[in-house]
Amino acid sequence: MSTFLEPGVLAAPFVLADLDAQEQPFPGSAAQPAQLLFFFKHDCETCQLVAPVAEALHQAIGAERLRVLAISQSDLNDTRTFTDRVGLTVPVVRDETLEVSSMYGFDAVPTLVLTEGDGTVLARFEGWVKQEWLELVRHAVDACVVAEARLSDVDTVTGRLPNSRPGCGSRAHDPDVARRLAVAHGALTLGSRRVQIPLNDDPFEFLADHGLTDGLPVVPPTEDRVVRMLSGTSRAPSEII
Repeated sequence: MSTFLEPGVLAAPFVLADLDAQEQPFPGSAAQPAQLLFFFKHDCETCQLVAPVAEALHQAIGAERLRVLAISQSDLNDTRTFTDRVGLTVPVVRDETLEVSSMYGFDAVPTLVLTEGDGTVLARFEGWVKQEWLELVRHAVDACVVAEARLSDVDTVTGRLPNSRPGCGSRAHDPDVARRLAVAHGALTLGSRRVQIPLNDDPFEFLADHGLTDGLPVVPPTEDRVVRMLSGTSRAPSEII
């Protein structure tokens, strides 16, 4: 897991598909002086609370100056339901594998990350903290060179919200997801060679046919299952018992 981005660092680039299966890269167009990433999941009440202020900022500044990209950790149907419920008109993409959420290193959603056009971080925070939101808005106004008078609707929506509200745990920290990402990122290295089972083959019959059992049924040792088993011992993955 990465450390949560600090202001001044360059946020990692990525490409995710939107709800119409069109690729949306980050950073986007160099003509846009600022970009706002809004990470959320559909069943997070704080995400539902924060989405309208992100939308209001998008409407106030305009997409030609501020690009807002909403990044969902939920499946397609739940994401569509969420965006309809909160009235998002900004591009919405899905972090289906949670690789981007893991790479960005935050612990909770909603997470807001404001960057310059090239991806340099200007401000970021998790959950909802009104003071931090106001500072983020100030950075956006400065970067986009817009009159603060245009922010009356943003102020109205912000004024309805509490001073703070804790977020919900990022799905990248779900145990099964975290184990999968750890293996994918090389944080956990397995010593055994990997055997690819053809897509249409039954894994139990494949193991038996290749002499990988003692004649009794076995559970296919996927990377996730092996990592889960090794978490209960201090032995090295390569050690033969």
